[in-house]
Amino acid sequence: MKKQIVIIGIFFLFIFTFLCGCNNNTNNNSNPSDDSQKFIGTWQHGTLQNVRIIFSKNGNCDYHGQVAKWEIKEGKLEIYTTGEELTLTFDYNFLDNNQILELINVDTDPPLVDNYMKQ
Repeated sequence: MKKQIVIIGIFFLFIFTFLCGCNNNTNNNSNPSDDSQKFIGTWQHGTLQNVRIIFSKNGNCDYHGQVAKWEIKEGKLEIYTTGEELTLTFDYNFLDNNQILELINVDTDPPLVDNYMKQ
């Protein structure tokens, strides 16, 4: 009888452990697609006047005065300029409560780092 209680206890322990692992955490900020909403709006370059990026919800953007498209792909920001048919790839960080956008151009050697302020 004691053996059956121990086996049933272990069974319920495994079931409980499995069900606890199934918790869906909707507040997980590690998903790159969650970051896409943070980009929307106008970002002014930190040191260069008249240099800005405007990200729209529909995937269009104004990149330093050029018409472009943007998306988050594999955890990186990709900007496709239509005039020059150029693809720029950036690592990015949001700093200071999402008011500063740090862009690291991974296509250059060494990578160039620029900061933009949310307008």
